[in-house]
Amino acid sequence: MVSGYIGDLEAKEVLKLSSGIEPELEEVWARHPEFTMRLTGLASVGATRSTGIISQLSLSMLSAVVVVIVVIGMAFRSFLSAGLSIIPNLFALFATGTWLTLVHGGLDYATIVGLTVAFGLAVDDTIHVLNRFELEKQQSNITSAAIDRTMRVIGAVLILTTVVLLAGLSVTQLSAVPPTRQFGLICLSTLIFALLADLVVLPALILVSSRWQGRALLPNDTDPGMPVVARHGDEQPGRLK
Repeated sequence: MVSGYIGDLEAKEVLKLSSGIEPELEEVWARHPEFTMRLTGLASVGATRSTGIISQLSLSMLSAVVVVIVVIGMAFRSFLSAGLSIIPNLFALFATGTWLTLVHGGLDYATIVGLTVAFGLAVDDTIHVLNRFELEKQQSNITSAAIDRTMRVIGAVLILTTVVLLAGLSVTQLSAVPPTRQFGLICLSTLIFALLADLVVLPALILVSSRWQGRALLPNDTDPGMPVVARHGDEQPGRLK
């Protein structure tokens, strides 16, 4: 048995080193077929297994995203609501993943689990916005007015909820265990990106989708042939229900 020592390397670096050693072992085995040669050790086996596990965790996270989007569509009985929920939440995941790649260089157990947990927390904000918008839409045919009231009612709630979650997760940064700190950092960044997406991106998507549906965006977008009536407290006439 021939033993060697390597430094504390990432899994991809260990795999690269192993792929360079294995051809040389095959050449030695070709000259001495009576020997059994196999590259083993904790670093090599751990790098090989961890890559497969991370791939499985990534697939599980994507499956969770699909399931959540389908459930949202079923709950609101609308394909449009399901479609609107995709972009803000994927934006949060992709933004965090991009930041993670630039800073830490890749994914590991803690980051994948952190992304999955943070996605489950972040999608709650999207559901609140969509639900409130549906309620406000029943009170007004003007999309911009419904969005404005939705943000006034639910915006402060989303911000306060996110601040409370950030305060709780920030305790993980005091841990002496690096994976715990990384898990908390991933959750913190995902929640921040998700809040920005739900307060900025999602309302814009709702306005754009309403234009495609032919709904009035502003009070002066009413149809010429539709009778209007001035309501008490409105500066501009609204559509007669």
